[in-house]
Amino acid sequence: MARRRMISNDITGSYNFQSMEHTTQLLYFYFCLSADDDGFIGNPYIYTNLTGCGENDLETLERRGYVIRFASGVLAVVHWYIHNTIKKDRYNPTVHKAELAQLRLEDKCYVRAPQPETERNQNGTKTEPQYSQVKYSQVESSQVESSQAELSQVESSQAESNQAESNQNASGQTEAEQEKIIPFRDRTVKRPVFPLRCYDYLSSFNTICSSLPPEGELTEGLSQALAYAERLIAPKRLEEVFRMAAESDFLSGRSGVWRGCSLTWILKPDNLRKILSGKYRNRGKPKRQTLVEQFDLDEIDTLDFMNGA
Repeated sequence: MARRRMISNDITGSYNFQSMEHTTQLLYFYFCLSADDDGFIGNPYIYTNLTGCGENDLETLERRGYVIRFASGVLAVVHWYIHNTIKKDRYNPTVHKAELAQLRLEDKCYVRAPQPETERNQNGTKTEPQYSQVKYSQVESSQVESSQAELSQVESSQAESNQAESNQNASGQTEAEQEKIIPFRDRTVKRPVFPLRCYDYLSSFNTICSSLPPEGELTEGLSQALAYAERLIAPKRLEEVFRMAAESDFLSGRSGVWRGCSLTWILKPDNLRKILSGKYRNRGKPKRQTLVEQFDLDEIDTLDFMNGA
């Protein structure tokens, strides 16, 4: 195993990689550091135990196209030659020859090679069975007759089923009622898959900020906004922002001044900074106030912006 490895930001800086769990990203970095000169790892479970990761992290890496797993337990890093370029005098071939033969390179990325078809006996080492022309013709004619009989039976059964369906339609059943008979699997709708932590943030917001409009469905834009807010501040501080918004009379709408706060508004970078700085905290009224102290100029600017001033 080499002592130095390179990791390309073109792979680890992509949204597909950054949207994975931190444990999954950590496991991928260990694979890149520990692979041989061809990008193969003999026993990946050593590093799952070392990092505390699980089988779901391995499945995520394989599903998102970062590793290829074999039945033998060997694992290959897909973008290995994008990460590393090893000089010939330092290159040591992998010992996993069988797994390497199942792959090919496309744009410096490993993909599974198509499996070759079963080779025929071209060397003549084995004699193929010989059949008499008369016997073969007799067998062939009998097979044709049997297949024609089966075909006629199938056609008659299809005609009977079509007649039964036409009778059922004539009985007064509408097309909408017939559509209900179609299995659900024929009308499945593919939905986008988002990171699990985004669903956790959405559930935390609906639970903590119960006075604000709830967010019912996670969209692509909302998922990207949550991921960007998570990079700006620590993940645990995002729930702190929700609690501070729920405690604020101005943001929660209890003061009756403004009721436009929502999860999308909170996730904007400027609004996150203002909430964490304590700008919208409840303030007790002092005994004496000047005319300037009675109003928060930033809140007035916010109200003017919301009212279209």
